[in-house]
Amino acid sequence: MAYRIFIIAALSCLAFIQAGAQVTFPPGTSLCDTGAWQMIWHDEFDGPALDTSKWYTWTPSWNPETNRQDTFARTAYTRSGGGVLYLDSNVQVSEGTCKLTARYQPTQWITENDNGGRDTVRKDHISGLIHTWNRSFGPGRFEIRCRLPEAKKDVHATFWTWGDANHNEIDIFEWYGKKHKNTSVVHAWPKEGERHDGSIYRFNAAGWHTYTCDWDQNFIRVYIDGALKYTARRYRGKYRDDCRPKEGKTFELNPAWLDDRETSQLIVSLDADRKKKIPPGETRVMEIDYIRVYQRINNK
Repeated sequence: MAYRIFIIAALSCLAFIQAGAQVTFPPGTSLCDTGAWQMIWHDEFDGPALDTSKWYTWTPSWNPETNRQDTFARTAYTRSGGGVLYLDSNVQVSEGTCKLTARYQPTQWITENDNGGRDTVRKDHISGLIHTWNRSFGPGRFEIRCRLPEAKKDVHATFWTWGDANHNEIDIFEWYGKKHKNTSVVHAWPKEGERHDGSIYRFNAAGWHTYTCDWDQNFIRVYIDGALKYTARRYRGKYRDDCRPKEGKTFELNPAWLDDRETSQLIVSLDADRKKKIPPGETRVMEIDYIRVYQRINNK
């Protein structure tokens, strides 16, 4: 989920990509990875409570020294424009699923500010978030099976990664409460400034679905229930198929491509829209069956 919400405005067309350096490929080149997937980390949410050896329940902070429950970390996203305060009580595990709950409940949080003092942050809504605890991942497969809240345009549900060096971000999905529209975006944050590549596509928000992101050497692909919805390519150009670039053609290096050397944290969050507010007395619940991470083995 990008902290820079204005990025979504750039998604006015179905897909977008920014130009970069040019390359060519010899005949017969395949850019696809072929190794089998092996699960390396997972949470099935089968216990009586959230496994706090795997997750914490506040928003990430760019400063590791303040990445504590009672400081700037919990309100970093709120202070940069988010619509809620994330509270532990809004993350519950029961009957084999994890529930993130957003609702109207005016709340305040006293937090350290950037100057060493204290600020009081007030929000009308509270919600839940889970973020991997002391665990980051390189390229691989990230998968969640979940049920989104009822499709109303007052929520913002996300499944995303954030790079440890603040350079990489994959918004596997950003859902804005629409019945038939979803968004996937890749963000790179080099010294020159933010670059992005993404798509808005149709899907059915109702019911349980499996959302999968394969981050490989040359492609990032997002699937819903096994159906391909979005592809980001390291190289932009004409392809013979999903793997093979056309020989003799010039390809552009995608400046939004991620730094493969940087590992990323995994985050699931439920926010309240800043304009279309969740009404008092109503709740929005995102329910998660499992989250799994895989890496390729015997890759060629």
